[in-house]
Amino acid sequence: MQFRKPHSPTFIMRREEAWEAIKSAPSRWYVYTMWRFDRGSPVPFYVGKGRGYRAMHHELPSKGGRNPHKQRIIDRHMAQGMWIGYSLSFYVSERSAFRAERRLIASFGRRRSGTGVLANLTDGGEGTAGHIGLRGNTNPRARAIVADGEPFTYVGAAARRLGVDTTVIIHRIRNGWPGYYYQDEGQRPQKAGITQRYRKEISVLGTVYPSLSEAAQATGMGFRMIAARVTRGWEGYLYVADGPRPRREKGRRSDNVAVIVRGERFPSIAIAAAATGESVAKIGKRCGSSNFPDYLFEDPTRLKEEKTKPPVEPVPVMISGRRYDSLGEAGRQHGLTEGGVAYRCASGAFPDWSFVDATRNAAEAFEPQFSSNPKTVWINGVDYPSQSAAARSEGIDINTLKKRCVSTSFPGYVSADPQLQKRLPKDGRPGLLQVMIEGVTYRSVSAAARSLGLQRIEVRRRCGSADWPRWNLESTASQEP
Repeated sequence: MQFRKPHSPTFIMRREEAWEAIKSAPSRWYVYTMWRFDRGSPVPFYVGKGRGYRAMHHELPSKGGRNPHKQRIIDRHMAQGMWIGYSLSFYVSERSAFRAERRLIASFGRRRSGTGVLANLTDGGEGTAGHIGLRGNTNPRARAIVADGEPFTYVGAAARRLGVDTTVIIHRIRNGWPGYYYQDEGQRPQKAGITQRYRKEISVLGTVYPSLSEAAQATGMGFRMIAARVTRGWEGYLYVADGPRPRREKGRRSDNVAVIVRGERFPSIAIAAAATGESVAKIGKRCGSSNFPDYLFEDPTRLKEEKTKPPVEPVPVMISGRRYDSLGEAGRQHGLTEGGVAYRCASGAFPDWSFVDATRNAAEAFEPQFSSNPKTVWINGVDYPSQSAAARSEGIDINTLKKRCVSTSFPGYVSADPQLQKRLPKDGRPGLLQVMIEGVTYRSVSAAARSLGLQRIEVRRRCGSADWPRWNLESTASQEP
């Protein structure tokens, strides 16, 4: 049994009224229609199915999404101070709500398919049926399939049922896995080597798994990586039925060879990195450096020339009164590279950083071309001690902050840096070009282009064309951001 209100302009409600109706309804499932008022009489522009607060999410602030046409309608109403209407129908089951949603979308028609006015991307109901891909073809994820012998209306439902990603399902269909196919196509021929590669028992570092896929899921490594290591004969990687393969190296890559780290042998640098928590690059570098005698290649022919040289003496530094025995130790403590520590010790912009060796201090000292001393920034009357602090507070990057400090379009942004004083743009305009489109005012051409999903050159072309009388450009005085 169901009760509902007809979808008619007579029953259109404001957002707050619709939410009260949803909260007081005895049924949890509903179908909603969103109505626009920028064309005179009410016109439906979106139909959806939901429960709880689902229908109310559309008017929340958004930075875009997969349905820009719907978002532009909502943004236009908010910019003009107009409210969006809602009409509701309630249902006792989700299945009946899905059926009603499909009927309603078919009744109004979809703009994208050329059958009506709705901004919906699909035909409604469970799944993505009716979705049109970017090139005009039907999305493969919207096709009905059979997965593991069980029918599903679309790929997403099969992925949730089997606990895998949708790409895994599509991969199996394309490679002809038995029991995986599109219902309107039938079983594809199986590609050579699929069953031999994926459904054989495999041993990874002493642990046996029933298939390559399960080994990849359990170890966190990619299945292609495991298959490549089996093929190249890595120690500990083999198919149980085939046994270990002869070692086959790809060139002389150092991460494929056995190493000894602090007295413990590892069959490869990658395994040593996983066991010690160090990076592959760090272990490879240390195995070739005389500064780390506990890091060795097992094969003595791989010893580099540097390994035979005497160890390099560490460079001690002083930072804010604290001594560090090497550049590496100071870098790890302060989150810098060794080069970054050496730069600060030599730079006059960091007086608390220096080399312990006074001779080296005198030889490498320099004054940077650009001062690193912080410059005060004022934004709408608020003081910030530095450009970085101001940028973090405003949620913008340093370059955008500098442009606003220089631009006359942002009078509220002022910097104490003499190189960031206000100046007119090259074309001499005192401010941004305000855009008036269909009664909606945008602060700049860029803002109008982002809101309407157009390129800036197209916005300018329409503003200068007699074919678009309600698109106008207007030089405006400086505005607040």
